[in-house]
Amino acid sequence: MNKLLRHLLTLPHPVRVFITLTCASLGLIIYMVSFPLTHNGNILPVAVGITTWMFKKKGFFIYIIVGTPILLIYHALRIGSLLWSYTFIFSFTAGFLTLLLECFFVITLRELVDSADEARNRAQEAEKRVEVAYEQQYQLNQIKDQFLISMNHELRTPLTELHGYLELLYERYEQINSTTQIRYIEHAFQASQELQQLTYNVLDAMQIDDQGKVLLAEEFALAGQVENIVKHLSADKLENYTIQVEIPADLTAFANAQAMRHIVHNLLSNVFKYAPLHTKISIDAQQIYKEGKEQICLSVQDEGAGIPPDEMPLLFQQFVRLKRDISGPIRGTGLGLYICRKLVEAMGGSIWVESDGISGHGSRFSFTLPMMKQTSQNMNISMDEQRVSR
Repeated sequence: MNKLLRHLLTLPHPVRVFITLTCASLGLIIYMVSFPLTHNGNILPVAVGITTWMFKKKGFFIYIIVGTPILLIYHALRIGSLLWSYTFIFSFTAGFLTLLLECFFVITLRELVDSADEARNRAQEAEKRVEVAYEQQYQLNQIKDQFLISMNHELRTPLTELHGYLELLYERYEQINSTTQIRYIEHAFQASQELQQLTYNVLDAMQIDDQGKVLLAEEFALAGQVENIVKHLSADKLENYTIQVEIPADLTAFANAQAMRHIVHNLLSNVFKYAPLHTKISIDAQQIYKEGKEQICLSVQDEGAGIPPDEMPLLFQQFVRLKRDISGPIRGTGLGLYICRKLVEAMGGSIWVESDGISGHGSRFSFTLPMMKQTSQNMNISMDEQRVSR
């Protein structure tokens, strides 16, 4: 019975109204058909109880307001007079008071049930919030552990190299020739550059989640910015790769130029890490319509090993590296693409990768930039000029 009564409360409102009207009508019909037999009002408490249970006070008052005039008119027609006997008046009044008492108990029971359900719902919501908080804490601990593991591995190697070469120069400066000294200095410099890049990535990842700073947008010619990035690449990169830029000269973006340079720089850095030497790198851009807006789609295509499709969904998360690269010789923090995603999203765009995972087919990283000023655009990340424009 308890389950049945609770189930009635979960029914759609039209269904409950239909059940209530049906019970009320049947109660009045049975009452009229059996009138004036003894205890002929026993059927009414059932209909009143169901109506009150369904709609509480509102249901009871509607039933009384509608049902009482019907009964009064029916009694007058059956008795043939508007004047009732004292016995009938007493019986009718006693029945009416009984219905009022029944209504009080049913409404009280319904309120207790509602309170219990509300308390149970609050407890379930609190339990869900605790579970969500626990899951978030677990994920934060996982990120922290991954960060510590990654930093322990990635920082130790260049630090060891830097310290080792500087130690050799310090202790055996007079014993080694100038050619070897220059070679040691070059190795030490390369190790320091790796340390600098790793440190910048960590600092950028920490700063990029600060929502209190503003990423200012401006109009700029995209071709000039990208060509400037390529122009300032190191000589060995320009010698070892064929970099092809195909961007219309009149293509103008409305975004943050520093952030755009940072994104392209990170994407090119990944290409230089993983793409074989003497392969082609293509950088192109075109105007597209996405989500009803004019946007620019800028892409960086390489001829590397590609990315397995099952690892693509996690590629732009923090500290994520491909399985094949974790134990490989190429070092990295797994933060570069995460920083790219946050910067692109801050400028109102999106970033994605296309690859079939076949070696030699490479990968194509693409991201969008606004072409026109967005009145409600929220750009809320600021990066240091010295790091963004490197």
